[in-house]
Amino acid sequence: MKKERKALSLAMLVASFLVLNLILQPVSQAQRVAGSAQGSTQSIVSGRISSPVLAPPALPDLVAQKGLKIGNGGGRFVPWGGSINLSRVDSVVAGDKCTFNVTYDMTNSGTAISIPFKNALKLGSTEVSILPVQSLAAGATLQVTQTPYLTSGTYILSLSLDSTNVVAESNEANNTNYLTVRVNCGTLPDITSPKGITFGGNAVTGAGGRFVPWDGSITLSRADAVQPYRDGCMFYVHYDMQNLSAVATSPVFANRLLSGLSPVGIFMGQSIPAGQTVHVTKQVYLWNGSHDLSLELDWGHVVNESNEANNLYKVKAKVNCH
Repeated sequence: MKKERKALSLAMLVASFLVLNLILQPVSQAQRVAGSAQGSTQSIVSGRISSPVLAPPALPDLVAQKGLKIGNGGGRFVPWGGSINLSRVDSVVAGDKCTFNVTYDMTNSGTAISIPFKNALKLGSTEVSILPVQSLAAGATLQVTQTPYLTSGTYILSLSLDSTNVVAESNEANNTNYLTVRVNCGTLPDITSPKGITFGGNAVTGAGGRFVPWDGSITLSRADAVQPYRDGCMFYVHYDMQNLSAVATSPVFANRLLSGLSPVGIFMGQSIPAGQTVHVTKQVYLWNGSHDLSLELDWGHVVNESNEANNLYKVKAKVNCH
């Protein structure tokens, strides 16, 4: 009887060992290889294969990287952070407002977007144009045109892609960009210099100096100069600027006098009231020899004008200050 009990206990012990061995069965070489082939989708914990660890899904990413084109007829490009002057020439006029074509490229550098969203152009916090977009494929670029109405003034114009944040993106910080727009939808100023240029004479008025009409020529000597130098002379130069319009120029602007391509005088802080004429004078150094002088009114075109073609004037001057 003792032998039978002993045999039964031994059999039970062996069975318990086999069951425990099955529960704690170590990972086989094949399982290790399979787990390795799946990369990070499986991990081994306490000798067992754990549940798969999945990588997070990729997301879309909307961006308008370059800037905007504003205006009709293809528009003029302005990069983000830049500025542009807009007038009736760039627009289709509607009452006291102008409407402008605003074109930009929108790129989705992430996964596809299959839900509708909208882009908004804003002046400050005020939306001036909203564009619905239905979808955008992964990696796709879409050229978009919106048509905001703007009144005359200077503004910070912003473009907000997915303006209501309905699209979950990998980068939400690159959806809004800004630039400065100066709008004049009314009558525009027109800067011109109708007569010519005077060398020498009174320091303020130019009286007693030598006048030469635009496209004319003149020979200058030490007698015309404020002060002679070894290689040339310093001269007073005088000219008149006229604003042909019923509105004043704005903002202040600069004029530039060049000899060939070399600046010889810059006239800062210029402005002209509506319909008025302003006299300008400055000392300019000219070296001995021949000069093709050109006067650029509103250098850089910071003033929106009704006629930008009448801002450049020329004369020829020969300097002999020996």
